[in-house]
Amino acid sequence: MGVLKPVNLGIIVLSLAAMTMTIRFYSMSLDERAARYAAQPIGPFAMGVVMVAGLGDTSDPVRPGARAMVLAQYCQDCWKDIRRLWVNIGPKSMGSEGIRVIGQPGYAKAWVKFPEKIGPDTRLWMVAERWNGDLDQTSWPIEIR
Repeated sequence: MGVLKPVNLGIIVLSLAAMTMTIRFYSMSLDERAARYAAQPIGPFAMGVVMVAGLGDTSDPVRPGARAMVLAQYCQDCWKDIRRLWVNIGPKSMGSEGIRVIGQPGYAKAWVKFPEKIGPDTRLWMVAERWNGDLDQTSWPIEIR
């Protein structure tokens, strides 16, 4: 290995650390690493949410100041009827000023940041825009597990 011995050893150590994190992440069930919010009406639709801390992160996604990935769970056949979708976390809805959900059905996602203090009025808000311009919204209470 010569003069590059420290570099090669560093690559091996980083590879082992990454492998350990990957095995730990994928060996846990989604229930252990996700916060689930049951489907509920949002206008004529029924939408749910799964929230994870991030790829490779097995910590609880619901914690003060944390970033989390929100995965929107669309109702059967309603993807084509929703023009845009937004989410935000806070005491009130931001409407179409929230964080835009992007992606395809089954992997429509947005990254959110929790406030530094999660109080009893903190909620996860979801706003759907239909093709005719109507906005519908729903929310779920946020509770620290």
